[in-house]
Amino acid sequence: MAKNYFFVVVDDDPAVVEIITALISSGGHRVAGETSGAAALAIIKKQKPDCVLADIMMPEKDGFELCAEIREDATLSATKVIMVSGKTYDQDRKRAKELGANGFITKPVDAAGFLGEVERIIADDISLGFWGVRGTLPVPGENTLRYGGNTPCVTLEFGQGQFFIFDGGSGIKALSDHLMGKGPERIEAKIFISHPHWDHINALPFFVPLYITGNDFEILGATHGNISMHELISAQMDGIYFPITIHEFGARVYFRDLGEG
Repeated sequence: MAKNYFFVVVDDDPAVVEIITALISSGGHRVAGETSGAAALAIIKKQKPDCVLADIMMPEKDGFELCAEIREDATLSATKVIMVSGKTYDQDRKRAKELGANGFITKPVDAAGFLGEVERIIADDISLGFWGVRGTLPVPGENTLRYGGNTPCVTLEFGQGQFFIFDGGSGIKALSDHLMGKGPERIEAKIFISHPHWDHINALPFFVPLYITGNDFEILGATHGNISMHELISAQMDGIYFPITIHEFGARVYFRDLGEG
């Protein structure tokens, strides 16, 4: 049976407090709501909740200040802090992490997936996904029903938001469909290419999140001679081979060459 937690929800908008309280309560959890950061801190220090869900922009005491004061109190070391904010800038996420926040969820929240995301952050679970496990060629048919017929793509998703994608074989198209089916949600991930054989990179051009503004990806892999990872990936999307070039990526995409060791 899943554990029931005690939450404190802090947001200067009463409607947001009401909505988040309802979503959290639907999972059998206990919730206290506050519209003042200062008033919430008093409750937090006294009742020591399992998790605090806090907005960033609030009068008197904002979410960053609230998080910092929680982390300064040794008696609250077990309390998780999750920022729930309409601010989507990278510096806000980084600031939250620096202050000790355990997670960052952007508004408007996804009613269907919000509770699961919160529970995953608290539990600090790791989700392992196999989207493609075959080598050389995608293989359809009855003989591949057990393990699937797509070429390599494996994901690791951590409770605090880190998202790693290993290889971009045809399985990454199934991952793309899964992510897009979750609705509009910013995606930040690292894509590791084990080696640039065709079956490990051939479906990267079909990974839709790469074309969406606001997403953030770092593609990492070993250089081959004097050919960089950027050159390896962009070459397969040359206009001769594919109708869309790497310059059409709408997401921010960085490349990093990994050396031995």
